[in-house]
Amino acid sequence: MTLEVKQLKVALLEKEKPTTQPRQVATSSNRHTELTSCGTEASAPPCCNRKKLFSEIVGAKYEERHKLIIKPKLNQSTEEIQKLLKTKFNPIDMKIGIRTLKSLRNGQVLIEADSKEELEILNSQIHDKCGSQLEINIQKRRNSRLIIYKVPEALTTENAEGIIMAQNSNLNLQEGDIQTKYTFKTRRKTKNLVIEVMPHTRKQMLHNKLKIEWTVC
Repeated sequence: MTLEVKQLKVALLEKEKPTTQPRQVATSSNRHTELTSCGTEASAPPCCNRKKLFSEIVGAKYEERHKLIIKPKLNQSTEEIQKLLKTKFNPIDMKIGIRTLKSLRNGQVLIEADSKEELEILNSQIHDKCGSQLEINIQKRRNSRLIIYKVPEALTTENAEGIIMAQNSNLNLQEGDIQTKYTFKTRRKTKNLVIEVMPHTRKQMLHNKLKIEWTVC
């Protein structure tokens, strides 16, 4: 009788033990996670790729290209235009480098070079030898636009250029390097200025603080 009581107690103790052992499951990504007794998933946070900072993007090397657009005068196809160019001109003899030569959907041909001088040499040669068959246009580069945040309320599109040039002599700005476009306000009522700048001015402004009246932007 005593033995039966002991066996009954052991059986009751076994039933009262909590089942908190975690179990492992395999997900579709073949990683293992643990499900706890309360049913919540406990897994290590996934390793994510680090996003680039704005300063890293701005500081990246900007590759400047100059573009030449060629249009047919005699309804030639883009393939015929390219064949004509490759027959008439040799970049080796001209001592120039061509970055891109490709057909566009509108029936024109695009040529890209790394320097304005190289493109002008090619433009002159095409005009002399193929001017009766092809129309050549050098694309003008548009100046970059920058936003100057939290400018003083007294700053306007009329006086901004003069103030920026006067207070930031370290940038060696010349008249025409900056063109003020417009101002706008955010939801927080802060005033911002949009300007258009030359390529060399853009680089200077991105790496320096601007002094404007009683503030530094």
